[in-house]
Amino acid sequence: MSMRIIVCLLLSLLFSLKAEDQLECRNSKCFCYTVKEDKEGSTRRCSDKLYQQNLSMIQNWIHPPKNMSAFPYLELDIRHLSYFGVNIFYIDCFNFNLEHNSTANTTLFDLIPKLNLHDIENLILWECPFPEEPFQVLFDILNVTKVNDFRILYPTSTVRLSDFYFEGIPPLTSIIFTGKDSYSVKIRYEDPFGKGTTIIDKNLYALDPNVFQHLRNLKRLQIEGYNITTLDPSMFGNLTSLEYLIIYSNQIENLTRDLFSNLLNLKKLDISENKISVLQSDILHDLVNLRDFEAYGNMFQAFPPDLFSKTEKIESIFLSYNGPLFEGFLSNLPNLQEVFLEGSNILNELPRDLFWNSPNLKKLYLRGHTKLTHIPRELFRDSRKISKLDLSNNGLHDLEENTFEFIKELADLDLSHNQLNNITNDIFSRGDIALSLEHLNLSHNKLKSIADKTFEGFYYLKNLDLSNNFLKLSPDEPYSYSQLKPCIILETINLSNNQISQIYEDWIISKYVEHRKLDLTYNKITSIPDFVFHSTENEEYPGFQDIKIDLSYNQIEVIEFKDTPPTTKKKYSKTIKIILTGNPVACNCSNYDLFNFIQKPMSPNEFKTIKIEKSDELTCKPLNMPIKTMDLTKLPCDNVAGCPTACKCTYSPQHDQIIVNCTSANLTRIPQNLNITLVDKRAIPWHLREKKNRTIQLVLRNNSIQEFFPDTSENYTLVTDLDLSLNKIRDEKDITRHLPILETLDLSHNQLESLSSDFVNLLKSSSNVSSIFLYGNKWKCDCRITDLYNFNTENPQILKDFKNITCDDSRLLYKKSKEDFCPSLTGTIVSIVLAILVVLLVLVSFLYYKYQQEIKVWLFAHRILLCWLTEEDVDTDKVYDAFVSYNQEDYRIVVKELIPQLDKNYKVCHHERDFIGGRMITEQIEEKVYQSRRTIIVLTEDFLKSYWGMYEFRTAHTQAKKDNCLRVILIILGDMPPQASIPDDMKAYINTHTYIKWGDKWFWQHCTGINKN
Repeated sequence: MSMRIIVCLLLSLLFSLKAEDQLECRNSKCFCYTVKEDKEGSTRRCSDKLYQQNLSMIQNWIHPPKNMSAFPYLELDIRHLSYFGVNIFYIDCFNFNLEHNSTANTTLFDLIPKLNLHDIENLILWECPFPEEPFQVLFDILNVTKVNDFRILYPTSTVRLSDFYFEGIPPLTSIIFTGKDSYSVKIRYEDPFGKGTTIIDKNLYALDPNVFQHLRNLKRLQIEGYNITTLDPSMFGNLTSLEYLIIYSNQIENLTRDLFSNLLNLKKLDISENKISVLQSDILHDLVNLRDFEAYGNMFQAFPPDLFSKTEKIESIFLSYNGPLFEGFLSNLPNLQEVFLEGSNILNELPRDLFWNSPNLKKLYLRGHTKLTHIPRELFRDSRKISKLDLSNNGLHDLEENTFEFIKELADLDLSHNQLNNITNDIFSRGDIALSLEHLNLSHNKLKSIADKTFEGFYYLKNLDLSNNFLKLSPDEPYSYSQLKPCIILETINLSNNQISQIYEDWIISKYVEHRKLDLTYNKITSIPDFVFHSTENEEYPGFQDIKIDLSYNQIEVIEFKDTPPTTKKKYSKTIKIILTGNPVACNCSNYDLFNFIQKPMSPNEFKTIKIEKSDELTCKPLNMPIKTMDLTKLPCDNVAGCPTACKCTYSPQHDQIIVNCTSANLTRIPQNLNITLVDKRAIPWHLREKKNRTIQLVLRNNSIQEFFPDTSENYTLVTDLDLSLNKIRDEKDITRHLPILETLDLSHNQLESLSSDFVNLLKSSSNVSSIFLYGNKWKCDCRITDLYNFNTENPQILKDFKNITCDDSRLLYKKSKEDFCPSLTGTIVSIVLAILVVLLVLVSFLYYKYQQEIKVWLFAHRILLCWLTEEDVDTDKVYDAFVSYNQEDYRIVVKELIPQLDKNYKVCHHERDFIGGRMITEQIEEKVYQSRRTIIVLTEDFLKSYWGMYEFRTAHTQAKKDNCLRVILIILGDMPPQASIPDDMKAYINTHTYIKWGDKWFWQHCTGINKN
């Protein structure tokens, strides 16, 4: 068996034995059981065995009900308070002090089982009677060998306290008696379980002179809430170790030096809340180690001027009085650090040298002097180290220039609850106060103005309270910032209960602070400027991580979200929290963005930096409706101008739509115009304000309108919803033609019999129309209804009431087939079409057969169907392959050499051989050119001079253009004629076509190739 297992078994056995020991009473009359047990301790209940059955009944109750616990028992609680690092043992006698607890003839100590507590920090008796035996008996039962703090809290019996109770107990450093009357007494402790004694029990009617003679080790003694009027001079004679003596809230009227003469180690003396009116001048002279003296709440008229002349180590003084202060009263105290002077209705002036030569003063509380109207500037001559200065609840009307110039380290200045009227530039202008001050309180004065440069240099001010004054904080010039602009790291700004009507930019935007709280409650602010919502976008001044602005109880009626929502860059994560409780927020659509934001926060990229706190408490006026739950569709939005007569116009921010409601207005025609506009643009949701126009819903229901003829008003083009139900319309023409963005059309309950094809085609071509209502008309179910029937077949989601449409025979249209109202003519139409096609085919074939050559030529000339035609197809009627044109001067070469060579392969025409005598030359030229596939021009200078030669060229060239193909071939005989001698048309042809030169090496190949092509 391992050593670990053996140790665990031994510990378990030890704990088992110890638990059994804890339940053993000294006289075997008690019965105990465990209520609960955890790692921090355990709770047990104990009672006389006479009530064992009663005790068992409440075993499972942590807090037994009164009707089940009407018998005496104790609760014992052993706790380890890890936070304080102490062990505590409670004896709770709440249920022991019942009227019939004497029936068992049991004393308090009889019900406490034997325990082995040994060393504990605190031993507490809660609401127990004073025992008849000394406390040594209790210590023996619990086997306590050492205890630091022994307390009897709220005892239920009266006793004369004497040394009998403390005889034989282990050395103590703290004993605390607290009586029931202490609930109404102000209790103060230096630490949670201070090393000392507290006696707070008005039931204690006396203290024996030798009551503390056995408590030589006592370091702390508190006598609070005791009815004693005098203390025996020898009472503290043996308490030479005493360090803290608190005689608080008694009826003591006089104290002498002898009472404290042996307390050489005393560090703190508190004689507050008594009836002392006079202190002897030497009462503190033996307390050479005294560091803390408190004497407020007495009846002092004055203090002796040399009261602290022997207490050079004094560090803290708390006094209240109702009289003057002597010159130099607190001077020459080199260790003095904290002074509290309160409550004189007589003091109207402070001695200048009150603190002179007390250079280490750090905290000064000088308050409650209602007749003190000013502070002498020299008062702080030697108080350069003051960090906390409280001048509140005085009667100060003004402050001298540079009142605080001697103070170098002032961090906290409280001037609240005075009578100050204004703050000038000179009050803080000199000295180091501007660079050291972190907290400034000027609340509850009568301030009406603060000079523009008052806070210049206040770069380290963190908290500023200007509440409960009459300030407007309007700079002398109309700037966008206030007098607080230099205070760049303000974390808390309290401006509540003033007359401020404007929010300034410097209160919101700062690049030096991460958190800010701005209190503007109970002012006269009517609007929130745009920079409040957009401050998080400022990259130059990225601002704080979050700001809380309390605008409760102002005069804000409309909160306008500007056109562009604030967005947060990824680099920053800022939040603006706004409280609007108690403002007269208007119940109209000018606040639609606010109401919508509160009810359903916008998407993550829209206004995600803004949070409206306490929105559940926010109501709108004058209806006092909770904004969180109000129906936004019913917001009154009557801010529309130009509404037609007899109609009511409203605006729907949810749909960004103006509703023109002319229901039952006895109209016989539609309104002449719809020139309507919004009066208050704030009603438009922020993300829709860039739109130039709003759409219109036009409701003309239940009138006598017969035709729909909109006027030339452009606003009719903005209609998206048109309700013409319950009218007398017979013709639907022009309804959709003039409404290009129409989405919903209601023509139900009119006098329509059919829909035109144009109307249905317009519906088909429209991408906007989504809903049409046609029920309740006198439909003629004949072929004219076919378009409507087909439209519904193709777009069943558009005709919302198609299944309710009835024909004039009262049958439902959707239950009919097309053949029922329009028999089919398909077969007849097909037969007629086929017959016509056959006739056309025969006619075309005949014409083609008769004129095929002309057709081919025309097609070729117009470059049509070239994939099916060639030049040979159009030249089949040609007689000659080539017509040769030349000048008579070139006869020998042409007739003797060129023509014989061409005749070998082609049929050649030339005028000498083929022209017929007696006919017109021009006629024969045109005929021969037309009958030839090509015209060969033998070009020489003489040819250009020949009239008939140029005539033959021009005729061939014209024919080539007409046939849209190559017809002319140029052969240059000799040199090219001079350019000047060539006519323009010939010159143009030469420049755009290739030619053949007589005598070239490849002449006959080129000539033959061209003719073949």
